[in-house]
Amino acid sequence: MTSKRDQKDRKRERRKAPPELRQQSKRRGDAVDQAAKEHRRRHGQGAAYARMTKAGEVQIRRVRTFVDEDGMTVVEVHVNGPVDGGDPHFRVINPPGLVEDPAGDVALGNRRYRADPLAALAEVIGQHGGTMVKEGRRR
Repeated sequence: MTSKRDQKDRKRERRKAPPELRQQSKRRGDAVDQAAKEHRRRHGQGAAYARMTKAGEVQIRRVRTFVDEDGMTVVEVHVNGPVDGGDPHFRVINPPGLVEDPAGDVALGNRRYRADPLAALAEVIGQHGGTMVKEGRRR
């Protein structure tokens, strides 16, 4: 006879993402961390990463990465405006790493991309309503 705790542990273990996906997610999270550190080194600790996307301007103020209970890398993102240390505005699981670029060095099908984790993160956030409006609020 198994206890409820053992059953929950087995269920949680079955729910975990496959090892290949967890490794890929970790590499992408590490790339976001590295890009954010490089941006802070170049522009100062409080400087936002601003990017004009198809949906509008996105300003990434702070990113934090961690691994969740399923083994996937999660990126918490604070955007647009001051960061007060509260809850993040967005949580991205298995963050993107490529953006479309005609001169990019990565070819997939008939399109070209370049590796830029922060720009890719800004594109995703822009698509999901994290752009600036004239008054300085998020949409």
